[in-house]
Amino acid sequence: FLDLDSSLESMNTDYLSELRRSLECLGPETPNRVGVLTGRSIKAARKRYAEFYLPDPSVWICRAGTEIYYGAEDQHDRFWQSSIGIDWDRSGVEQSLAALKDHLELQDNEQQSSYKVSYLLRKPDQAILPLVRKRLRQKGQAALPYLRCHWYLDVIPLRASRAEAIRHLALRWHVPLEHIFVVASQQGDAELIRGLTTAVVPADHDPCLESLRSQQRVFFASRSKDSFVEGLRHYRFS
Repeated sequence: FLDLDSSLESMNTDYLSELRRSLECLGPETPNRVGVLTGRSIKAARKRYAEFYLPDPSVWICRAGTEIYYGAEDQHDRFWQSSIGIDWDRSGVEQSLAALKDHLELQDNEQQSSYKVSYLLRKPDQAILPLVRKRLRQKGQAALPYLRCHWYLDVIPLRASRAEAIRHLALRWHVPLEHIFVVASQQGDAELIRGLTTAVVPADHDPCLESLRSQQRVFFASRSKDSFVEGLRHYRFS
């Protein structure tokens, strides 16, 4: 899985060319496929991804793990949506967190979706997570907050996350989790590593990921920009 919002955005032309060559080796005759992780809508994700001229993904996990799309299809995975939507109350989440307006402000409408309420922190503060969790629990909301890059807080259904979306795909496709390769570089990416996938962590990762060095099947790369390719070679995916 390629992270559209961090690992791809940080690559320069040379590293993108190397990544392109590595991914093109994952042709139709191989069992390996490309997936994309992003917090964006599928429309925005496809537009941005097309600018990298990389092989077409087989699957897109969008909106912080609340939407799954396959290939060029415009219809999301309805089974996934119905499963995560149990007990979800979007308006209830907003009302529950309204009292935290001194800490949070809603992002613009483009960042919102039916199963994701997105906030921007007024100032970076790790303590916001337990505060939001407590508030949601007190109000009986079946929802969890995820903080990414110290500034962006997404509240999504209790049953949803990027890691859970990957598990859903692993079950659907009968693929062992250790055969799924992800990049973890930012705050909030620990969920991907703890999800028991195979992961690579770039050299310039967020310091909060340091505690995961002892986790199984996590490779801390020596380089930053082409860490995805380095990880592919380390685990012999290419």
